[in-house]
Amino acid sequence: MQNFEFIPHYAIYQTGAHELVYSENDSIAEIINLQLQYWCDAKILYKNIQKKEKISIQSLIPIFLLLGQSLVTLFGLNNKTNSKDTPPLFQLVTKFVDNKNKKLSSFDRRLYENFKRLDHIYTNLIKHPSSNKMTEILNLKIQDLKQALETTQEIWIWFLDSMEIEKENYEKYFSEEF
Repeated sequence: MQNFEFIPHYAIYQTGAHELVYSENDSIAEIINLQLQYWCDAKILYKNIQKKEKISIQSLIPIFLLLGQSLVTLFGLNNKTNSKDTPPLFQLVTKFVDNKNKKLSSFDRRLYENFKRLDHIYTNLIKHPSSNKMTEILNLKIQDLKQALETTQEIWIWFLDSMEIEKENYEKYFSEEF
């Protein structure tokens, strides 16, 4: 059986990849970066629905879930509180301070406003759907998804830059135009 070691930050930094298999002392360990995998899966699903003539809400929902989960995992694993529970996405992102001592709201106001919209869709509509939210859920459009993809990508880049990870180590994952 393989040993799985979770190294959230260093997996990108060391390899520029979201998976790495290495051998040390006659054992094999696989480093899995789930937050990056969620992001990559969201991009793949998005590319697949672009080929469709008609796009249903059922096609959009998993992508929104993956986008939100990529950020929850990214910021949750790098959350410096001693809490056993992962705080909600909004709290994780808005309390994070970059290497210039800035929060997202002061780093880029437009990105912050777009993030608030993404968080609303992910947390209030998609993650916790209910019958009274169905009208708003059914009104989600491909434009909402494109903005969510762009927002997620920009937040990832902001985070990676704040960790002083060289662009060459992540740009192949975060250079899409939606």
